[in-house]
Amino acid sequence: MDVSVDIDYPFPATQVWAVLGDFGNMGWLSALFHRIETEGSGIGMRRYMYRKGDRYPVIHRLDVHDERAMHYLCTAEQPRFFPVTELTMAVTVRAVDATSCRVIVDWTCQPPPDHDPQELHALMEAWTSGIAHELIGFLERGGDRLPPGES
Repeated sequence: MDVSVDIDYPFPATQVWAVLGDFGNMGWLSALFHRIETEGSGIGMRRYMYRKGDRYPVIHRLDVHDERAMHYLCTAEQPRFFPVTELTMAVTVRAVDATSCRVIVDWTCQPPPDHDPQELHALMEAWTSGIAHELIGFLERGGDRLPPGES
């Protein structure tokens, strides 16, 4: 199953990519995750994201990272938020003009046979919109990029 969500941001593409493209630095998302750890660097690195109240993390592995194209692809090794067995997420930032951009999030997943695809689609859209809301708030508060390791 494929789900694509496009979200427009009133910020330059380079500013949005500076935050999203820093795969291991998720401090801007502290409203959802109380702890984030990373293992390794570059392609193959993993980020471990612990939600408040959860004992086990969501684990993402970075598979592709292209600074010039403002694009990355990761695999959720532990896709705890969605009822799926396999999940990949591609994130691409595209400039609309000098002061705004569009972020395209493409999810590919394998839901269980008994799960309603429309319900899963709605859940993934809601999750992506919630992340977008947090990112917009971070950028509006003057956030641009957190120092390495401050997540």
